[in-house]
Amino acid sequence: MGIYRSLDYYLSIGYLPILDRYRREDINLEFGCFIGLDVCFPLHKVLEMEAQSLKRTWLEVNRYVSEAFKIITEEYNEELGIRKGEKLCDVDKEIIWEIKDRLKEPSTAVLSE
Repeated sequence: MGIYRSLDYYLSIGYLPILDRYRREDINLEFGCFIGLDVCFPLHKVLEMEAQSLKRTWLEVNRYVSEAFKIITEEYNEELGIRKGEKLCDVDKEIIWEIKDRLKEPSTAVLSE
């Protein structure tokens, strides 16, 4: 079973996930799932809250990571150096700071190591 972390966690330790390496076959549905809510909202206004979808969050994470890889390759002229079977890409802290400065904080979606 994999350990699951947020995109923000991976950035904080100097990594970006390689999203095309995550396959549906890797997900073991026998383990079940946990969905955590990270939004504070007054209880009496809960019915007014806009629902968030996992699909939209996945697309946001995908867009964020794609833009981050573009910054690495186009502006820093660095190779991604992705080896076969790896799910994380090591990134210099300086570049991580630039990514966070430009793209702001990432979505809170969770990815597996």
